[in-house]
Amino acid sequence: MTHGSDYGMGPFTLAHEAGIPFSDAKMLLEKFHSIYPGVKKTYYKYVEDCIRKDRTIYNPFGRRQIFLGRINESLFKAGYAFLPQSTSGDLTKKAIKNIYKKYTVLMDQHDGIILSVPEKEVKYGIEALQEAYDIPIMIWGIERKIPIDIMVGENWGDMKEVIL
Repeated sequence: MTHGSDYGMGPFTLAHEAGIPFSDAKMLLEKFHSIYPGVKKTYYKYVEDCIRKDRTIYNPFGRRQIFLGRINESLFKAGYAFLPQSTSGDLTKKAIKNIYKKYTVLMDQHDGIILSVPEKEVKYGIEALQEAYDIPIMIWGIERKIPIDIMVGENWGDMKEVIL
């Protein structure tokens, strides 16, 4: 629900996706936005102002997106999604550049990386991955770092989260 709320999800969509009554979905979204009023008052407003001004939004890495089409709720939702999605993807690309000489990158999963690490080097692989993602991002004048989760296993089905 939190992820969808950040992207402008409404009660109909939440009810359908979560398999709950519309009234419950509406109440949950109202509660979320009362706890996190900045999502609507600051984030949504910022995106909508950018789209209304010149239809352009830049992510923290400088990637530009121009939003074409009729200015409506659907276009705003695309704008809400652009910032976190493009930032996450760009961060992963930078992390890949930071780690590919040390370990084999098997897959870029947009917001994560699958690595091949020799069994004897798992501890070093974890450290290398943490270092690769240690990328400061300026968001509205505040330096931030996006936390990561790390999982280890011989295959996808047997992965276990590493407690850092």
